[in-house]
Amino acid sequence: MLATAGSNPLPPRGQDGTALVGDPPVLAPAENCTIHNYNVVPLRSGRHVLVSGNYQAGTWATDFTEPANPATLGWSDPPIFTRPGNLSELAGAWSSYWYNNFIYESSITEGVNVFRLSGKATRGALRLSHLNPQTQEFSLP
Repeated sequence: MLATAGSNPLPPRGQDGTALVGDPPVLAPAENCTIHNYNVVPLRSGRHVLVSGNYQAGTWATDFTEPANPATLGWSDPPIFTRPGNLSELAGAWSSYWYNNFIYESSITEGVNVFRLSGKATRGALRLSHLNPQTQEFSLP
């Protein structure tokens, strides 16, 4: 369960069992991170919430309604993954997408992790009959 501000989550599952509120941790020198493969939660409230996969920085849910002051709503922190000899290895969240109040994260080394994203920031999100995050099939006014 991806925790959100003000929530009291059930024990988290997936990855190393860590899903936290607040700022994501600083990466270790052997970890890699890039923000990629993301989507925006379809909200009619005027809020803008992004869900992104970030390799070994995990999955983030970010409210960017005020672009100059983005706020981290929740995140997951995968365990450090290195090869023998302490060389960096490609691991962590390859892609993470919101779909009907859940975040589906494809982990490079673990498979699929599923987190629930709910709370004030995503209240009233549209329910979608399907989602292909690689295309923009619709836009909100």
